[in-house]
Amino acid sequence: MNPALKLDLFIGIPSYGGNGGISSEHPDIREWMCDLLLKLKDDPRIGRVITKTLSDTPVTMVRNQFVELARKSECHLLLMVDSDQSPNKHKGEPWFKPFWDCAFEEIYKHYGKGPLVIGAPYCGPPNGGENVYVFYWDNLGSRGTETAFKLEQYPRMIAAKMSGIQECAALPTGMILYDLRCFDLIEPSKLTKDQALDQFKEGKLTKAQTLAALSEGFFHYEWKNGYASEKASTEDVQNTRDISLAGQLKLGYNPVRCAWDSWVGHHKPWNVGKPLYYDQSDVTATFRAAVEEKHDHESSYIDIGAMWEGYKPPQPQPQQHPADVHKTHSEHLKALYDFAYKHTRSDREVAILEIGSWAGESATAFIQGVADSGKKCWVTCVDNWKGCPDDHTGRLGDENMKKVKEKFHENMDRYRNWNAYAVDSDAFFSRHNVRNYDIIFVDGNHSSPQVDRDIMNAKANLYEGGHILVHDYLVQQFPDVTKACDELLPGGKVLFTNECGSIYHWQSQ
Repeated sequence: MNPALKLDLFIGIPSYGGNGGISSEHPDIREWMCDLLLKLKDDPRIGRVITKTLSDTPVTMVRNQFVELARKSECHLLLMVDSDQSPNKHKGEPWFKPFWDCAFEEIYKHYGKGPLVIGAPYCGPPNGGENVYVFYWDNLGSRGTETAFKLEQYPRMIAAKMSGIQECAALPTGMILYDLRCFDLIEPSKLTKDQALDQFKEGKLTKAQTLAALSEGFFHYEWKNGYASEKASTEDVQNTRDISLAGQLKLGYNPVRCAWDSWVGHHKPWNVGKPLYYDQSDVTATFRAAVEEKHDHESSYIDIGAMWEGYKPPQPQPQQHPADVHKTHSEHLKALYDFAYKHTRSDREVAILEIGSWAGESATAFIQGVADSGKKCWVTCVDNWKGCPDDHTGRLGDENMKKVKEKFHENMDRYRNWNAYAVDSDAFFSRHNVRNYDIIFVDGNHSSPQVDRDIMNAKANLYEGGHILVHDYLVQQFPDVTKACDELLPGGKVLFTNECGSIYHWQSQ
């Protein structure tokens, strides 16, 4: 990055207050803005700063106007801040990093490589369950060669543990910083609707081109019916989703990122902040407090009627291979592949240790990821292939576990750069206790104290700067895994998450 490069900034604040165009915004905005302008004045990387407040509806039009105005001003960046935001709600909390500092640093660092758009996470109003306005692609399963996907919001308990700046599928635009080049990826058609329809009739435009030409600018609502009486997506989700998909297609990467350490408040109707993470001890303490305060047990009611709506009795499932009982989710395998691809070494062969190999799917993901990066690796697999009596794999029986091991060899025998130890992890570490691994993947016994010992042994056998990945983090049925990661691997981050759980990542210093 050229240190002499100065980027011009356009700040747009939509502040419609109703009743004939009255402007309205929460005082939190101006308090934050004063501090920001002083910071911008002293930053040598910032050139011109232009601010604009627009009070009008619909909000889609206002956001489109901000893009036009920023472009006409020949600015490089567009910062949009909605009038109901509370940027400093979490100021002073140890995990909090101010949004501008994080987002601008990342965009400036990446500017020579291509555009990014980075948004701050926040939650919706209480009557909507304070849902998180950040989205990921949920894999709904494969049917033959086709895979179904659906845009889903991050669950609150997952979002509460996220950190760093990470790619996502779509963002809210209440506090968001755009590299204006992002809008080049989704440039709207200059045609009017009549012109688009006429050219479609004449065969000059395909159906897809015509639909694209009928879109209403960079920001527009999408509807579930022709009456526009039920929205399919709001303008922020539509805009950032389209930039994400277009960026992947045209740039080769996803430019849409969430600054997970920069949660902002949202006045809807109270100031909603970051979700709090509750574990079992918090739940127990809540019940204890209720008893000590002598709450009347009859004053609390649970409506179970809705639980039975649409209930269908379990249907018999077709017989499956024992190895598929605990099959690793395809998105988790992709995350491991990507990690191996990006974390290879140029000076020597990459050494990878896997605790809990099952059918070998994750091991093959590591091997293939390193191979596709053009480097070499050696993967050591450790699994007793007996299951864990006190864990999720201990119920299959000897015969089925034998089939799982056979499946492991079937998957792994395509490669040469691996070896396997059919022993418990404790026995392995007692015999092979050397600091010679770049990556250690822990996915063995999920119960304490075994998962604790696996993590401690992993830490003792890492190269300096090595990585530990732990599977099944934040999975409800494996609380010991989450507790072990939080206590024994402090400062780690969630590498990947979906509805099946998360992969936890920690790097030694």
